[in-house]
Amino acid sequence: YNAASITFNTDMNELFFHRKPLKDGSDNIYTMKLLDGKWTEPKLSSFSTSIEYLELHPRLNPSGVRFYFGSRRPRQEGKESTGLRQWYVEKNNGVWGEPRLLLPTLFESEWIMCVYPSTSGNLYFTSKAKEDKMEDEANHYAINRNGKYDSIIRMDDMVNNSGIWKAHPYIAPDESYI
Repeated sequence: YNAASITFNTDMNELFFHRKPLKDGSDNIYTMKLLDGKWTEPKLSSFSTSIEYLELHPRLNPSGVRFYFGSRRPRQEGKESTGLRQWYVEKNNGVWGEPRLLLPTLFESEWIMCVYPSTSGNLYFTSKAKEDKMEDEANHYAINRNGKYDSIIRMDDMVNNSGIWKAHPYIAPDESYI
């Protein structure tokens, strides 16, 4: 297997990552738990059960109750996939819910990946317009305004300097560094 994008829960006793079989198959999100001082074997996460669609780059919000990930799953059951989109699940009573599409209207014309949330709910991610070249890819953010996001803002050249693969931002929970 190839594995990447590890993220831990707030108690540091559960981790999530995506992995792909070396030969055939798709990336999916797996979890492991720390029980009695030992990590359990990797198990497919409850919300990443389809091996048909790519699912990757898991990220937990700082409180550990919202989980973001990228997926090529279709927007609606029985429809074709329209490309990589960002999804999230929420934890209620210790159980992860059903995946929901993240901000479908705001991100309609954008390609985004690796959403990283701050404590305030602001979102940091990699983005580019679908028609842009890879060298146009850059790090962006969206400001949380009372639970709503109205625009995507490209970070300045201090973060997005020249070259390609300006991607996968990590933001401190309090946004004191990136």
